[in-house]
This record gives sequence, structure tokens and C-alpha cells, in this order.
Amino acid sequence: MAAMGLTVIGFIIDLILKYSKGIRLTGFIFLFFLTATIASLTTIELSRSRAEKQGNKVIRAAYQYKSKHGHFPTDIESLDMDNQLKAKFAKRNVYSTDSTKSQFELEVHSDGWHSTVFRSRDSIWVTED
Repeated sequence: MAAMGLTVIGFIIDLILKYSKGIRLTGFIFLFFLTATIASLTTIELSRSRAEKQGNKVIRAAYQYKSKHGHFPTDIESLDMDNQLKAKFAKRNVYSTDSTKSQFELEVHSDGWHSTVFRSRDSIWVTED
């Protein structure tokens, strides 16, 4: 995505410099907002990726717990994993199981606006904006 954005920016700069003598300021203002939008989207994607990577550690630990005990744990604190990571997840993210403890959901917040949910029923991450 970043490479495509840079290509578009380069193309726009070329157009501004070659063909628009009277509207250079407008072109550069447009370019500024385009660059800011691309940078924002890239940052959001990196945040989601980082949150999912950390969440995958919790997911592996939950499946290991299930293989030992026959069901998923009711909370993150029961998992056999780094205490610092458990504390971080318990503070900022949501882990829950169904009433039979046969399925779980892990909702991780990558920033203040976006969250990504892993449902053991589907075994995929789903982004919720």
C-alpha cells in the first residue's frame, strides 16, 4: 500500500511541476492532504498488525489451555504466558468465553478507534471499525 501511495504522489508531483504553472499552490496543498491520508492509513494498518501479533500469543495460550483442560479459560489470567503480557491484555482488551467454555472471543484495540476480533468459532481475525 505504501509503495502504491508513493507512486501516486510521485505522479502528482510530476503533473504539478510539468503542466500547472498557475495552480502549483493548489496542487501542493492537495498533495499534502494526500500524503497525510496515506501516512494515516499506513499507521492504522501497522497498529492493527501489531495488535493481532500480540493477540496471537494469547490465542496460542488459550488453545494450549484447552488441550490440557478440555475447555477454554474464563479469563486471561488463567493462561500460561508472560505476566506482563497478560496484564497488558487484561487492561486494554476483552477476552470472553461462551457459557460452556467451548468457544472464546478476543477483542484487541489497536488504537482509540479500531478493534479487531478473533472468534475461535471461525478462527479468523475480523476488523471492526
